Amino acid sequence: MRKTFLITGATGKVGAAVARALAAQGIRARLARHAARPDADGHDAVPFDYDDPGTIRAALDGADGLLLLTPPSNRQADWAALTIDLAMSAGVDRIVRLSVAAAPLVPCIQLGRWHRMTERYLQASGARWTIVRPVPYMQNFLGMYSAADDGALTAPLGDGAISYVDTEDVGRFCAWALLNDAAIGEIHTVTGDAVLTTSEAVAALETALGTAIAYRPAGIGDWRRQATRLTGSSMRSPSCSRRWARARSRRRHQRLPTRCHRRQHPSPTSPPGTGISSGRGSRRADSKPCRQELDFHPSRRALTSAPQGEASN
Repeated sequence: MRKTFLITGATGKVGAAVARALAAQGIRARLARHAARPDADGHDAVPFDYDDPGTIRAALDGADGLLLLTPPSNRQADWAALTIDLAMSAGVDRIVRLSVAAAPLVPCIQLGRWHRMTERYLQASGARWTIVRPVPYMQNFLGMYSAADDGALTAPLGDGAISYVDTEDVGRFCAWALLNDAAIGEIHTVTGDAVLTTSEAVAALETALGTAIAYRPAGIGDWRRQATRLTGSSMRSPSCSRRWARARSRRRHQRLPTRCHRRQHPSPTSPPGTGISSGRGSRRADSKPCRQELDFHPSRRALTSAPQGEASN
């Protein structure tokens, strides 16, 4: 029997790459979109809005698995928790979550904390989960580069070295995780095969574009304004963080150890032929915990209390 996978974030680079990887294996995906227009590769498209639980329920109906991507927003942890709850209610318990490599770091940037909150919620949900933590994407540089702005690339990266990964490889890995039960209960850090400083990455971009690029390190204030312009979100004061803080103070939570999985070499369970590296983690009892644990309040069922068809607040 042919399986059906719901792909959220299908209009983004990774979501579209997942759909292409599934199509290459003859599998039709169900693409979650604001407008249910047909897909060029013949995939099914369904209307989907994180602020409308009715569209989420309809999109999940009859699905066998879910790739969960959320847009960068101070509401993303709430949206993810709502979708996980609705998926479990619909019997869709195979969930692959696209997270970020920074999620397990303590302390961490705000985006990483939101992703870690979702990871904890998914792990406590009873789903057959897989968490994919890619390092920063190569394609991110395209958003930082503006030919109209004197050909400059502005980013708060200093000259640190990162093994940037292509979104196409991340998509192929997520598709493999959806299709293979060996990935259930695993956390994978997906990296590229070369470590590049920012200067080296800019040089590679210069070669690819055939033009000179000036790298301009940005301060945090300048970068926050640019991120707000690109995402339409202030990325500040998320309601979910306030709820999490209240749950910690009341001690009504489930305590789960945060575990680090840092191997950057190819994993024997990586999809063959992808040419990418995956740090492979598991839930083994003898895994060494990080130096700090995170508290998480596992119940957000109130998010699903709105009647069908009504938007959540």
